Amino acid sequence: MDGVNPSITKYDLKIEGDYYNQLDIEGFSLMMKNPSYCYKFYWLEAIVNLITEGLEETTFDEIINEMIANAWYSVLEFHVHLSGIVLGEVKDGLERAVIKLSEISGLPANASKVEIKNEIKKYDSELKLEKEQLTNMVPYRALAGFFKKVDETADWESIRRMVAYIERVNKVNILPYTLGSSSKLKKEVYFNHSWIRMIQDNAVATCIQCNQCSFVCPHAAIRPILMTADEKANAPEGTPAIPALGAKDMFFTMAVSQMDCLGCGNCAEICPAPKGKALVMKPFGTQEHKQPVFDYGVNKVAPKQNPMNKKTVKGSQFEKPLLEFSGACAGCGETPYVKLVTQLFGDRMMIANATGCSSIWGASAPAMPYTTNHLGQGPAWANSLFEDDAEFGLGMFLGTKAVRDALASLVAEAIDAGKGSDELRAAMTEWKEQMNVSDGTRDRAAKLTALLEKEKGGDALLAKIYDKRDFLVKRSQWIIGGDGWSYDI
Repeated sequence: MDGVNPSITKYDLKIEGDYYNQLDIEGFSLMMKNPSYCYKFYWLEAIVNLITEGLEETTFDEIINEMIANAWYSVLEFHVHLSGIVLGEVKDGLERAVIKLSEISGLPANASKVEIKNEIKKYDSELKLEKEQLTNMVPYRALAGFFKKVDETADWESIRRMVAYIERVNKVNILPYTLGSSSKLKKEVYFNHSWIRMIQDNAVATCIQCNQCSFVCPHAAIRPILMTADEKANAPEGTPAIPALGAKDMFFTMAVSQMDCLGCGNCAEICPAPKGKALVMKPFGTQEHKQPVFDYGVNKVAPKQNPMNKKTVKGSQFEKPLLEFSGACAGCGETPYVKLVTQLFGDRMMIANATGCSSIWGASAPAMPYTTNHLGQGPAWANSLFEDDAEFGLGMFLGTKAVRDALASLVAEAIDAGKGSDELRAAMTEWKEQMNVSDGTRDRAAKLTALLEKEKGGDALLAKIYDKRDFLVKRSQWIIGGDGWSYDI
C-alpha cells in the first residue's frame, strides 16, 4: 500500500543559522560514500554519539572504544561480517577487535553498552594492537570527501603530513574535526564548533522520554523540560531538543545541573533506553559548559500545565520538585521519595520532621532545600527534637483540623443566612461539601476567595471567612521519620 505511515515521526535536516552555507554537507555525506567500508559508518557513528554527549574534543582511543561497543551487536548478536572472510580469516579490523574482546572477556552477545565499555577498559592492553590498527587510515580516509574543495593532493603515505594537510584543508573547507600531534591512540581529535552545533541540532537522541532518570535523582539535579517552539529557538546554543512524546507542539530536553549533580550515577544506572544509555557519567570539566541549559530550562521556560497524568512515573516529573539541591549524600535513598511527595502534594504540604538524617538534609541552617512553585506555594516544615514525631505531626493535623472545622461552621452559617450572590453561595456550598477532598481543593479555594474578595464588603461574617482564606485549601499532612524516632541514636 502506497502512502506515509502516520506513526513515523518526520525529522527535517536543519542547516540554517550561523552555519548555513558554511558547512560542506556534501562532503559530510561522502563520509558514507562506500557502504562496504563499514569502518566509515562506525567511525562516523562514534563521532556523532560523542558530540551528542557534549564532547568538544576526544582521542582516537575513546572513538575506537565507542566503535567497538557499537559494532558488538552486529558482529556477535546478528553474526554480520563487516568486510567478509578472506582465506578463512576475518578481514575487518573492527570485527577482529570485537571478536577478541568477546573471547577474553566472556561477555554475552546481548551485553549492555556500559558492560562492553567497562570490559574494553579492563582489557585495554590486550586490545592495543587491534585498536592501533584502526588508527592507521580510518580517521583520514573518512575526511576524503572534503578534500575535493582544495587543489592540493593528499599525501596518504605519511600520517604526520596528513595531519598538516588536514589543517590546511580546514582553512578552506571547514572539517568536522582536526587532529593533534600525539601518536596512535593518544592522538587528539578536535571537533569544529559549527559541526558540533549542526550534529547536535539534527541528532535523534536515544532518550525515550521516560523520565526515570529524573525520578531517581536524589537532588533534583536532572529534570525534563517542555518548551514551545519559541522557547526552543531562544534556548542556549547546543540545547538538545526533540519533539515531545504526548505533548503536542512541544519540544523535550532533559536538563542537568552540572553544579548540583553529586555524581552518584543513579540516573545513568536506571536509564532503560533500548539503543544504549541516553546519558552517561562524564567528568565535571567536560560538562560544566552545559549549565546554562539547565538554568534556562528552570528559570526562563514558562511553567506549563502537565500534559501527563501526574500520578505516573513520567507525569510526576513534569511537576516542579519542591525539594531541591539538599545537603544529602550522593546517592541518598531518602530524598528521592520526599522529592516525589513534594511533586505530588508539595504546594499544600505540612511536614512534621523527626530528628535524624532527614532533618539535617531537610533544614541545615542557613540552607533550606524545600522551595516554592512559581505561585509562591510550597511545603511548611517543622522539626521535633525528641522521639515524639508521631504526636508532633498529629498535633499539627488536629490544630489545622480545628481551624478548618470552625471555618466550615462559618461557611454553613453564611449559606443559611443567604449571604452574597447565587454564585458565591454555590461556591461556598461546593467548598463545604468537598472541603476534605484533595483533588481540586486549590481550584475551589481560589474560586471562593475571589468571590469573597469581591462581595464581602462590610459584611462581618463574610469578612471572617475571608480572613481565614488560607485554610480553604485542604492540607496534606506528612510525618517524616529520622534516626532518633527509630531509636538508632
